[in-house]
Amino acid sequence: MEINTANLIPLSVPVPPVPLLEEALGYTRKARFFATWWQPEGDEAMVSDGIVTATGQWIGYLAYIEHPRIYSELCRYELGASDCPAQFRLVIDRVERKGYVARPADAQKFLARQWPEEATTLNPAQMDQLLEALDRWLAEDRQATIGDVLAWMEANQNAVAALQAWLNETEITTRNTP
Repeated sequence: MEINTANLIPLSVPVPPVPLLEEALGYTRKARFFATWWQPEGDEAMVSDGIVTATGQWIGYLAYIEHPRIYSELCRYELGASDCPAQFRLVIDRVERKGYVARPADAQKFLARQWPEEATTLNPAQMDQLLEALDRWLAEDRQATIGDVLAWMEANQNAVAALQAWLNETEITTRNTP
């Protein structure tokens, strides 16, 4: 797939190695590109890969974009806030570990283009199998326990701490490099 980044503005922000940023932001899928921004409705960090858009991890989002090495470049772009919608989205290339910004419509079009366009046709037997699998999935009892929630919170805190440690270590290394 040829990557056309014509509507993306390249940034020189450091993008941590896999999976530091993804885990801290709450992006769990495998697309090459994903975007993140702040959504005032719900007052949440968001992540999207062009197919799935979901609430991200706000603590990790703020830890990344408010870090001095990142903020100094991103402050020119309105990525959204509690009282205003995003005018730009931060787009991350998970392969090249590069960051870009783009207007929301441009970011969405760019992200959508990374997915195959051909439609999948299901025969009646395949459709029945899909519906049965969906029924089984919906019937499952998936109630989270307090332990599940605490484990998730601890994993999120660890992911944010790892991101911050990497950003701070990189900052010190860069500062000490002649």
